[in-house]
Amino acid sequence: MKTILALVLVNSLFGIGYPLVKTIVHYLTPAQWVFVRVLSSSLILLVFQGKALFSHPITLKQFGGLVLAAFLGITLNQICFVEGLYRSTSGHAAIINATIPLQTILLAWLFGKEKIQPLECLGIACGLVGVGILLQVQNIGVFNPFLKGDLFVLINATSYSLFLIFAKQTLESFSPMLALTWISLLSVVGTGWYAGWSLPLSTILHLPPKLWLYMLYLITFQSIVTYYANIWALKRVEASHAAIFVYLQPVIATILAYTMLGDLPQGHFYLSAGLIFVGIVLGSL
Repeated sequence: MKTILALVLVNSLFGIGYPLVKTIVHYLTPAQWVFVRVLSSSLILLVFQGKALFSHPITLKQFGGLVLAAFLGITLNQICFVEGLYRSTSGHAAIINATIPLQTILLAWLFGKEKIQPLECLGIACGLVGVGILLQVQNIGVFNPFLKGDLFVLINATSYSLFLIFAKQTLESFSPMLALTWISLLSVVGTGWYAGWSLPLSTILHLPPKLWLYMLYLITFQSIVTYYANIWALKRVEASHAAIFVYLQPVIATILAYTMLGDLPQGHFYLSAGLIFVGIVLGSL
């Protein structure tokens, strides 16, 4: 029960973040926001875990695993997520991320980590068709203003699926908070390089008060609490089982995006969402 509650918490908090990030990137570039977020959360974690960080010996193999986890779980994941959300909508991004369970099942099978069942194959097929409808592949050649953003988010979802699969063994060697501190600190390098090591302090100081609250929420709850709870849960369940709970994100994100930003999904969004959710149900069976 504790594991289920942790995964529900993780994906509920992630769902709240979609419209908040969408609002922030009107003031900061996606690269700047990713760097600010990762650097800020890393400094907070370093304050509480600095002593444990240097007193816990790690092997070269473990360090390599942490580097891979940092790249897949935070660096590539966050860069593609924010760049995609900047160019698309909260609803689109959340629906694409809802394919993480199906992608995790498929990739875990391809890499020999888990077995795949017939119902899961059918679920993956439904999910792929749903994503295709969302990307409007049936209208190739017709301008789609969200296509580039949706593709970025799709890479983000795949990156997170690979993180769930390949980070599990490495993260089991550390406490959840220590593992999070390591991968967050390692991600500062990649996100800092991507942002050109630019910290827009003057812009941040002149942001409206509600933007400060948004950033505080994303830096603390979504960058620390969610990742901690996810790592804790990942030590107790299979990657594909942990991924199933991602289906909560589209529901929360779409409702908040409409109430906060007025983003009303188009007709094909609901067809896509329906197929993806059918795929998730089949995959979870």
